[in-house]
Amino acid sequence: LAVQDVAASIIITDRNGTVLATSLPTVSLCADSKSIIDPDEVARQLLGALLDLNAQKLGEDLQNGKHCSILRRHLTPRQYYEVNKLGIAGLEFLPDERRIYPVGNLAAHVVGYSDVDDNGLAGIEKSMDARLSRNSEPLALALDLRVQSILRQELEVAMNDYHAEAASGLVMDIGTGEMLGMVSLPDFDPGHPGIADDNQRFNRDTLGVYEMGSIFKIFNTALALDSGAVHLADTFKLESEPASPVI
Repeated sequence: LAVQDVAASIIITDRNGTVLATSLPTVSLCADSKSIIDPDEVARQLLGALLDLNAQKLGEDLQNGKHCSILRRHLTPRQYYEVNKLGIAGLEFLPDERRIYPVGNLAAHVVGYSDVDDNGLAGIEKSMDARLSRNSEPLALALDLRVQSILRQELEVAMNDYHAEAASGLVMDIGTGEMLGMVSLPDFDPGHPGIADDNQRFNRDTLGVYEMGSIFKIFNTALALDSGAVHLADTFKLESEPASPVI
């Protein structure tokens, strides 16, 4: 039983170097069924070491005639030790790696997530998949995790105060156009995207559709104040036009 070293994949960081995503070397357990002498006994021992294995599938994998059937991906160090000490002929440890997201939900919709083979499925993981696959240099985003954290906290407070179903927000550096923060709630843990529902995975900042009228009012008001045409203390009298007679 031997394990080869696996080079860690590219990391994704925020603008200050805080790690948002990286890959750590792991091992996966493979069975060469042609070398398994007593499948039933091997299954019994493995089920004692790896409690989450499916007994029926394990029995099939140990007798399917294949040289390599993956029994378990990404063993923990403890699981590796427990299986290794069994000393079962026909079991092999294959080099593997697992994508992890140290800040969890905090940057979920920005960073996105990948599948078990590290293929990007959403967010930066998907849009920059080719770059992440071929380049060993860290990928630094414009995102500032400090701004991201404050933005998420404020959106959570607003959701609770107004009993809202969802909330989203963006923070931009207007001098450079860089996005310092982008949050969409509800969100999810990118390390376990499979347990999140469609509503959690939906990014309202990039995929949501809104009526633009109310949004433009914010920009118009900001422009008016910035130009000095109006001031915060100014008031305006609005008169509605008389309704048209109903015929």
